[in-house]
Amino acid sequence: MRLPARHRRDARRETHFRGLGIAVAAAPLYALLFHTAYVLSGTSTLGSLVASCVGVPAECAKHRVQLGASVRDAIRGGRSLYDGYIATLARNVPYNAVNFTAFFALNSILPAPLAGLLAGLLTALATHPLDLVTARVQTARLSSAQPPPTNMLRTLDDARTTNILFRGLTYRLFAFPPASALFFAIFHPTRTAVLGAFPQ
Repeated sequence: MRLPARHRRDARRETHFRGLGIAVAAAPLYALLFHTAYVLSGTSTLGSLVASCVGVPAECAKHRVQLGASVRDAIRGGRSLYDGYIATLARNVPYNAVNFTAFFALNSILPAPLAGLLAGLLTALATHPLDLVTARVQTARLSSAQPPPTNMLRTLDDARTTNILFRGLTYRLFAFPPASALFFAIFHPTRTAVLGAFPQ
C-alpha cells in the first residue's frame, strides 16, 4: 500500500536527519579537544589526533544510525565503534591540513567567509575518496557478520575499481563549503581575539 504524500515527506525528513542527535551530542567535546590541542600546538594534525578519541566512535555510531540501526544499538558497539580508526585519521589529518592551509592562504586576499567557502570546496574534493573509505569500513558490520576490512588501501582500491570512488561527492560539495565558511567566519575573529588577549 502506498503511503500518502504527507507521510512520505515525513519519512524522508526523518531519514535525512538520522544520526543528528549523536553528532550534536559529540560536537562540543570534539570541538573542545580539537581546538585546545590546535591552539596549544599550532598544528591541526595534533588537534585531529587528540579529538579522534571522541570523533571516531561518534561518527561510527552516526553512520550506523543513518543506515537503519537504532541509537541504542549503535552506541553499544563497544570496541567496534573504533572501526575505521586509521581510515578516519587518514582522512581527518589531511582534511584539516588542507582546510586550514587553504583558508589562511586565501584569507590574505579574501574576506574570511569567502576564503572559508573556497577552502571547504577544495578540501571536500581532496578528501572525498578517504571519506568514502571511512564510511564503508565503519558500516561494514551492518551488512556482514565478518569483521570490517582492515586494509585501507585495499578498500580504496576496491572502491576505485567499482567506480564508486566519488559517489556522494555532489552532496558533500553542497554541505562542506557553507559549513567551512560559517566555521571560519566565527573561528577567525575568535582566534584573533584569544591570541590578542595572551600576547607572547
